[in-house]
Amino acid sequence: MENLIKLKRKILSDKSITEKEVDLLEEILFDKDGITRVKADFLFDLKEIVVNKGFGYTEKFKDLFIKSITIYLLEDENSPCEIDESEARWLYSKIHTRNNSRDIINEELLENLKIRSINFPEMLNKKSKGKRLIEKALIKWRKSAYLAVFGSLFSSLVLFIIGVAIIAVSVVEFIFQHIHIDFCNKTIEADYQKWLVVPFITSIDIFLFAMVLYVFGVGTYELFINKLDPVNKYIYANPKWLSVSSIDDLKHHLGKVILMILVVYFFKFAIQIKYNEPMDLLFLALGILFMSGALFIANYHHKSK
Repeated sequence: MENLIKLKRKILSDKSITEKEVDLLEEILFDKDGITRVKADFLFDLKEIVVNKGFGYTEKFKDLFIKSITIYLLEDENSPCEIDESEARWLYSKIHTRNNSRDIINEELLENLKIRSINFPEMLNKKSKGKRLIEKALIKWRKSAYLAVFGSLFSSLVLFIIGVAIIAVSVVEFIFQHIHIDFCNKTIEADYQKWLVVPFITSIDIFLFAMVLYVFGVGTYELFINKLDPVNKYIYANPKWLSVSSIDDLKHHLGKVILMILVVYFFKFAIQIKYNEPMDLLFLALGILFMSGALFIANYHHKSK
């Protein structure tokens, strides 16, 4: 190491690196110890000084630098012929810096490693300034998902209120207008199916659609913004049906709720339709059969997962 420091001082004093000095540098680097981390760090420091300060250097120095770093990374005992994670982080710290952003030697080193290594870590791929700006903008743009989240949750809240209002109005109207009490016979007559069941089914339909909007809002938040964990402690606090890790999960959850909406719609129309002919009952039975099949398939798909 002492010889390397002396050689570095000589290069700094001459403000250039000659072929003779390159030969001496190669002799010191490839001694009995081989290329170590200390020598590799020294090479990067020397190369940065030579390149950034405009010192003169020959092609021989560039070739020696690329050869030495390549051997250090690809001919070690721990990960021969490949760049492991620790080596990739070290090389990234040496290459992706402000001063080295346009270093031609670094670029040729990376190209050589791409050819010779059986792998090439993604973090070493150099990106242009334009690409970095675009990617930063895209990452920040995901915050626009807040519009979908708050819009869906607000719509869900409005529908929940409307559903409750329908139930309340139906019950009040039923009590005060459609109940006929015969005090003599102590009987109460009222067509509850007409005045209560249909509005209740309608409210359930509204509640289910409100749930679709809620699931969509929560799923969008988890996909684009952050996981639902208010204190970063309760990792498994969310119910499974609300845990969303991909677009497919979100579609799966929405599909199940939408299927339930269709079931409620079918039930609602099945009550309201008048059955005057035997074929009407046959169509009702077929509708029940198809609806049951859809529920069975959805449940079977869920169990298979």
